[in-house]
Amino acid sequence: RYPLEEEQATDEDAQALTSRLDQQHYEIIDTETALRQWAEKLHCEKTLAFDLFTAGLDPLTAPLVGISLCNDPGHSLYIPVGHATITEDQLELNQVQEILGPVFADPRTPKVAHNASFDLKILEQHSMPVIGLAFDTMIAAFLLNSDRRIGLKALTRELLNIVMTEITELIGTGKNQCNMSDVEIRQAGMYACQDADATLQLLRILQPQIDE
Repeated sequence: RYPLEEEQATDEDAQALTSRLDQQHYEIIDTETALRQWAEKLHCEKTLAFDLFTAGLDPLTAPLVGISLCNDPGHSLYIPVGHATITEDQLELNQVQEILGPVFADPRTPKVAHNASFDLKILEQHSMPVIGLAFDTMIAAFLLNSDRRIGLKALTRELLNIVMTEITELIGTGKNQCNMSDVEIRQAGMYACQDADATLQLLRILQPQIDE
């Protein structure tokens, strides 16, 4: 388990909330045994937040780099499958398909994502179709306030008062920009776990407002 490094915020409230992030439990799953153990816990009626990381932006062609999952606020896992590494362990895609495919396809497990359309297409292309998508936090945020910024980082700052790591801190910008497959697994995993965790926490704020 690795703690998320504390980010610096711009006001006292954000600093106070951000400082709690290093108390959360984020885990990198890089063995088949560990993934099977987690799958047993995820295969249930508890809402599951998920986020995907790819080596491209076209959902029909982009290779899958990793998957982050969260069904308990503060506890997330990251499954690396496509990092360009020879020194870090990761799972084979066929192992992940075999173990997580039934979880994604189980309609008894409600799923939530941010900008789910992209993730659904990626999973479909990688033979893990999703059944039971219950909520999209990006769509919900827009429906509630069409003038707000609806990116995950912006919403997390607005609604949770937490400052998250920006993707450019991992992959850079301009001519020096790489993609997620080039990022070392531990660093990518902490970023990914943060995204799934934030999505689940946003669900708990947005869903009651949508239901009103």
